[in-house]
Amino acid sequence: MHGVFYFIIFVLLRVLFYDLKDRRFIKIYNDKKPSELYDSGFNYIPVLNYQFLDDILVSLPLIFGLYYNINFNEFLFMLTIIFVLREITTTITLLPPTPSCYQRNYDKMTKSKWITRISGTCNETIFSGHTTLMLLMILFILPKIKSNIFKIIIYIYAVVTSIVIISLRSHYSIDVILAWVICILFYIAYFGNKIVKKLILN
Repeated sequence: MHGVFYFIIFVLLRVLFYDLKDRRFIKIYNDKKPSELYDSGFNYIPVLNYQFLDDILVSLPLIFGLYYNINFNEFLFMLTIIFVLREITTTITLLPPTPSCYQRNYDKMTKSKWITRISGTCNETIFSGHTTLMLLMILFILPKIKSNIFKIIIYIYAVVTSIVIISLRSHYSIDVILAWVICILFYIAYFGNKIVKKLILN
């Protein structure tokens, strides 16, 4: 149960230090206009304005994780380690907020302050926590899937959800790409190269 314990401690510390982190970000960027950083994803992927859509999409794989009875202890242990790394990267480098980020997060805060605090706001970009949660869960589910068709559906779901996260302007494209790289490499490093055969088509 050490994974569950570590994750609970992480979430509690995250909520406690949220205001400090957010105030630091607002002090730097609050009076500045939206980001002018060039992002290829923003240029080619249209904008979506559906609050909590990213939260819903990344949470759906959890249902399948319960159905396939994955090892949640190992899942939460790995998720905690990756999220601690994410706390370090989002604290060291503060990128400018993505377009419309302040308004979108204000709207989310008025509906659910605690969910918004846990899921993140404008002060967290590199790398995407939503993509991390979704992809890591999928990586735990895939070895239990025997059907190639179902695996293909899961691959498509992961890609589409990642595109939606960018289309919501919750993250820069690089945030999502880095989450893919970090999750896959960490997962393989943890379980070994033999696990790769279970992730791809049979």
